[in-house]
Amino acid sequence: VGDMRTALGRTDGVAVGQAIDVTTNGSVRLLGRDGTVLELSGAASVSVSTATSSERRMLLKEGRVRADVARQRPDARFVLETPQVEITVVGTAFTATVTNQVTTVDVEEGAVVVKPMHGPVERLEAGNHKRWPVEVTPANTPAPD
Repeated sequence: VGDMRTALGRTDGVAVGQAIDVTTNGSVRLLGRDGTVLELSGAASVSVSTATSSERRMLLKEGRVRADVARQRPDARFVLETPQVEITVVGTAFTATVTNQVTTVDVEEGAVVVKPMHGPVERLEAGNHKRWPVEVTPANTPAPD
């Protein structure tokens, strides 16, 4: 899907493939039909990857998203991807921030399951937070001088 960009009006929906970019001092609040609320801020860049009855998937490239996700049906899930992790929720409130190639996840209510791009899956409960930096591997480590 191509990268679509357009100004959003107060009652506009967000389509699969559409990017939402927020300026450094700006903010955007998205309200889902199921009651889910996403608040974007801090030069956020988010795009919608999937929007089906069984899965909603978004990619946070940078910036901050606070998500208050409505309880999902047992066969449905909400996923927020970042360059470092994949966060899956069923019904919870959390904040994900991407800065300088690091993703930070803070869980306010409920729990999330975090799948790092490299490393084991972790479950974070309310009141916990964790940071995931870009993994340094021999392939992306500079050669010594």
